[in-house]
Amino acid sequence: MPPRRTIEGHPDFAVLEARLAELVREARSADGPLTPLAIIAPTRRLLAHLQGNLAGRFPALLNVRFFHHESLIEAAGVPAAAAVPLLIAGPAVNLPSLLTIARTSSWKVAATVAVTILLLAIAGGLLASLF
Repeated sequence: MPPRRTIEGHPDFAVLEARLAELVREARSADGPLTPLAIIAPTRRLLAHLQGNLAGRFPALLNVRFFHHESLIEAAGVPAAAAVPLLIAGPAVNLPSLLTIARTSSWKVAATVAVTILLLAIAGGLLASLF
């Protein structure tokens, strides 16, 4: 069976938490109680909340891994030098933030910010590869 990949959104977090529990329950009933599951969230705080929420709904969470960006990179075995540019530039340079900068100032300022952060990310990666 191919791996399940689910990305969902909803304005009410309680609905999302119930849906996550439903997805875990479905995966466990279909593939067995030791089916490996990965839950990825953007922050450690949210992961801790989800772990507590799921722990209250299930008697045991065997073989369920919780990841945020940094821990996912570590678990994948990516070298630190390759991960540093992603960790620097990823949160800082994204389309919504660049569009906001361009809208409030100009596209030249947005392009300058993007290029500057890109250069800093490359420099950080090169520096990390030295150690």
